[in-house]
Amino acid sequence: MRSRYTAYATHAIPHLVRTLHPDSPHRGDDIARLRDELRAYCRATRFTALEVLAAPVPTDDEGFVHFRAHYESGGQARVMEERSRFAKHGGRWTYVAADDDTA
Repeated sequence: MRSRYTAYATHAIPHLVRTLHPDSPHRGDDIARLRDELRAYCRATRFTALEVLAAPVPTDDEGFVHFRAHYESGGQARVMEERSRFAKHGGRWTYVAADDDTA
């Protein structure tokens, strides 16, 4: 989770793509388009803080992280809260999607 937040903050698009699970609904088939969308989002957003609210011990292949990301966009301070689901793929933890039980 922290590495993905840092990647958003530093515009490390290759890391964001590499740590996105192949089954994620955010991925799609057009990786070039995904990279362009991530690049545009990162340019328009300044990340200011990350709060990890909960990160229970994961199972062998699935884990969850509940967090708040503080950022500025369009001159406005904003907060995004999510409970993210991660799954192992190729021996590495990858982001799948927001869990339906997000607080």
